[in-house]
Amino acid sequence: MEVLKLLIAKRAVPTLALMTEIGLLEQVLGGVPLLASYANMIKLEAALTLACDPVRRLGALNVSVIEDAERLRERLRLANAEYERLASLADGWWQIAGNWEERDGRVLLYRLGGERFTDRVLLAWSRSPQGAEDRPWHRLATLPARWSAPAFPLKAADFMARGVPKGPRLGAALAAAEEAWIAAGFPQEATAVAAIADAAVAGTR
Repeated sequence: MEVLKLLIAKRAVPTLALMTEIGLLEQVLGGVPLLASYANMIKLEAALTLACDPVRRLGALNVSVIEDAERLRERLRLANAEYERLASLADGWWQIAGNWEERDGRVLLYRLGGERFTDRVLLAWSRSPQGAEDRPWHRLATLPARWSAPAFPLKAADFMARGVPKGPRLGAALAAAEEAWIAAGFPQEATAVAAIADAAVAGTR
């Protein structure tokens, strides 16, 4: 609790820098602190007018891979929800680029939901060469304000009506249809959705 409070304090950056200089912060975290990423995260929150978020800042400070999230859970006695956010942050943040096409951002937003999308994009941005004024990164990070991910329009009943029995084949058809629907750009038209369902059924025979 005290570490999370420190991360959103007004003079957190110089305080953490001093703790790093004397070797204290590495002892607390059990890993090398990434002060530049942490300082950048503060700037990004300000640029996007986001509330200070201690878990997101902790991720910027000391999470690169999922093992870092696991270590911090044990050392700081994090709640399950806090650990799960850190683990999500660690999952492939390096694959995100500010010059992504909007369709790529939409796919990630659909898969992650708004909070975790913002977490992961900001972590990638905080470790990129571009600063808080970079327009492509800004556009990607603000995607949740412009686009709401739709619900997948197909259900198990839609495939059972097409003769797919309950069991592994039904699950495979649902999964294949969802991936095809995402790849097609999340269509909502009934004819397009039906075509995707028919193709998924044919592909699992």
